[in-house]
Amino acid sequence: MASLDQFPTQAQRRRRHGRVSAAVAVLAVAWLLTLGLLYAAGYRPLVVQSASMAPTVATGDLIITKAVRPAGVSVGDVVSFHDRTRTGRLVTHRVTESRRDGREIAFVTRGDVNEGTERWSSDADARIGRLALRIPFAGYAATWLTRLPITLGLLAIVSLLFANAVLAARATRSANRVLSRSMLAAMASAATIVSAPIVLAATDGAFSAVAANAANSFQAANSFFSAGPVTVTSNADTYVDENNPNTNYGASTSMQIVSVSGQNKRSLVQFALPTPPADPDCSLASVFLRLEPVLSSTGRTLQAKRLTSAFGEFTAKWALQPSFSNVDIAIAPSGSTTISFDVKLQVLAMYAPGANFGFLVRDSVEGAFAIQAYPTREYSQDRPILVFTYA
Repeated sequence: MASLDQFPTQAQRRRRHGRVSAAVAVLAVAWLLTLGLLYAAGYRPLVVQSASMAPTVATGDLIITKAVRPAGVSVGDVVSFHDRTRTGRLVTHRVTESRRDGREIAFVTRGDVNEGTERWSSDADARIGRLALRIPFAGYAATWLTRLPITLGLLAIVSLLFANAVLAARATRSANRVLSRSMLAAMASAATIVSAPIVLAATDGAFSAVAANAANSFQAANSFFSAGPVTVTSNADTYVDENNPNTNYGASTSMQIVSVSGQNKRSLVQFALPTPPADPDCSLASVFLRLEPVLSSTGRTLQAKRLTSAFGEFTAKWALQPSFSNVDIAIAPSGSTTISFDVKLQVLAMYAPGANFGFLVRDSVEGAFAIQAYPTREYSQDRPILVFTYA
């Protein structure tokens, strides 16, 4: 038969409860401090949701990325970025190419088992996430913890334990100390539980299926979204003339591209971009800038460049030209039929807040004798258009 001395006294139970509460509080506070320090240092946890980066990164892995400047990223690094073709969805892929042009750094990335690639660019002063640590399968547990029923259940357990501590300590002389420890443990535990859904983000290791256009890849789905072309007409267009550097041509019914030494002309055109489809399985397949020539010279290569500063349709002039990017320049041959520039990559960049300034269209080699002219929005027909298709 067990003696009474073998059963813990009330004081022993209080001390044991106090030690447990203190340990819980210390662990929870340590977790929160560690999390805060990691965030301050630029580290972010991500849960991988596809296997197309296997074996480097697999479904259910928890990865930690470190925020670095784009110039610090090398070919072969695995980086996390927001894919504009998927309405900004976070993707983790390997860098296969990179190049710098002024303040922009352009990247080509793809999943290790994918054939398709993505092309995107980042400002040199921005930050992107580079893979720093992989914890196999930890993402499954992390995802489980972030589910609302689990979070609410854990908070309920913490509340019940705290209530039990209150009842157990109510009649003791050390109630204040027990309650203070229990309160600290409960608050720290609750903060830890609530922090999990906030700090964990999801990332696709790579999109699971490749579309016919090898420049892009899309997540596998039971069915693919498709839609007819969406066409938008220019809302501002004009040209600038080197020979008349202070003259504006915003009211002209044509915009010109001229390559003549000392008399070069360049066209400026802008569009209001359509809102992307709300369907999460729909992405941008192509965008073409189309111009209908009314006057043309053959044998020339024309360029469409993304503008990086604004122009005024009725204030633009050669002496006051907007700036432009030399990344992802679209080209097309001159001629008497429709001129079509593939400007998808430029348009994707324009969807960033405050980045839609339009295009500059010019002869790739200025100074030789060549003349092109295209109707503007002031003309009754054949105005400049952007044609969007989705898949």
